Amino acid sequence: MVKIIKYNEKSFNSNLDRRINSKRLQSNKIELSVKKILNDIKRNKNKALFKYVQKFDNIKNPNKDLKVKSSEIKKAKNLCTSDSIKALKLAANRIEKFHKNQMPKNVIYKDKEGMSIKYKISRERIRQIENKAFEKLQKHMLLMAKSKNLLPVN
Repeated sequence: MVKIIKYNEKSFNSNLDRRINSKRLQSNKIELSVKKILNDIKRNKNKALFKYVQKFDNIKNPNKDLKVKSSEIKKAKNLCTSDSIKALKLAANRIEKFHKNQMPKNVIYKDKEGMSIKYKISRERIRQIENKAFEKLQKHMLLMAKSKNLLPVN
């Protein structure tokens, strides 16, 4: 049942706070449950995955019923037009390339003295760092140009 709270009532703020906090608690409980499930699957692999498939998806025999049979794949492929298949292959290639670019890369930093650090960093993180560096450089260059009166006065 939907609870209506009116903004002109004296108890509006407390009612609103109570509703927001109850939603936060529900969200935290859900997040905790999902983390437990994911950790179980990380530790116990297919055994845990099959347990949750049975529990949540009502699949009785995940070993058998989760795998798509090659005959089913062929049947589905025969229903597609050649243009659809080309489009699906193009989409799959784009998705694969996109996600490969998100994978962390091994980076080795070496200074003048030969000290080196090896770490993993994603291309997205590199892009974020570069953008921040360019913003700072641009800001610094503008300040320098202003201090030397190199910019036109408006």
